[in-house]
Amino acid sequence: KEKDARAYVEQPIAQVPTRTAYTYASILAMVLGAVGGYLFHAGLFRQLRTRSFGAIFDLVRARPKLFLVMHVLLYGAFFEAMLRGAQLPLNNIALGQFVANEFTTGGLQYVGDAYASGHVVRAAFATFVNNYVLQTLLLTFVLSLVVPLYLGVIKSTLSFLLVGFTMAPLWTGAASGYAYHVVTMVFELEAYIVACFAVTAWTTSLYRAIAAQIFPRVSAPSLLREFLALSQAAALTGIMLALAAGYEASTLIFFSHH
Repeated sequence: KEKDARAYVEQPIAQVPTRTAYTYASILAMVLGAVGGYLFHAGLFRQLRTRSFGAIFDLVRARPKLFLVMHVLLYGAFFEAMLRGAQLPLNNIALGQFVANEFTTGGLQYVGDAYASGHVVRAAFATFVNNYVLQTLLLTFVLSLVVPLYLGVIKSTLSFLLVGFTMAPLWTGAASGYAYHVVTMVFELEAYIVACFAVTAWTTSLYRAIAAQIFPRVSAPSLLREFLALSQAAALTGIMLALAAGYEASTLIFFSHH
């Protein structure tokens, strides 16, 4: 206990824990938001009939179990990490400081500077560059094409673990901003889940096509159709993350004064 007390004092920011009931009630509210987000997007994608995104929406209709599994996997990692973060306050503070340093002096300084400027458009653009161009387009779609070993899904799972642990609402005042942050969570994280769903379907189909050349009983999928769905998913997630970036930048700058 003395060691923990010393570690708490040495933290650069003094945090005041909120009531345990508030912490878990906030997590439960976010779980309900995530479930609602899944039901909304699953229903929307199944109902939409558009030429621009027909292949990816058809894939959602054709593989509903995989779409659900991606939500369970990634949201499961997110909320499991959040629960662990709520139980490890000193680790939560330390990781929170690490993330904050990334936005002030680290690799994400350009994002932090954009938000510090107070310009919504600049902040939204910086958020979009990081969330879509780097994290989704390059490290999920392109990485999964170059190295078809589900690396994009693994990377996204680790990201969900990191964000979930950091976002644990165990400090006084933390939950007050989640009323609008949960909207960001639902739409931004959904884009990452759609990306993981698409690359998982593509990678699995690629292996099935290879197996079909070796084992005649294995039915070969249409790789052209699967690649079209993958390409449309890349465009769709770009639109989703652009909208999420605009909302996130607006709420953080106008409501959080960050």
